[in-house]
Amino acid sequence: MTTITSSHAHREHLLSGRMRTQREVILNCILTQGPVSRRQIKDLTGLEINAVCGRVNTLLKSDMVAVLREERDPNTDKLVEMLGPVVNQGELW
Repeated sequence: MTTITSSHAHREHLLSGRMRTQREVILNCILTQGPVSRRQIKDLTGLEINAVCGRVNTLLKSDMVAVLREERDPNTDKLVEMLGPVVNQGELW
């Protein structure tokens, strides 16, 4: 049941156009503030962490952003991925 509900919610979110808007906000944050972690994106944009993680995964799969390195989070002492834009021959994307 959860899978069906999650799939339905994801489809509605995609069709509403909100997913694209969140993706653009997150990409802009990475471009202007990067390298940044997912939690930093959450703090900078005000988006929920689950939305940030979902949109970042989409951006990673589409090769628009990349994991540049891992750093230890000073608050949690956990390793976090630092994200940045993919740059090809001096141009983005």
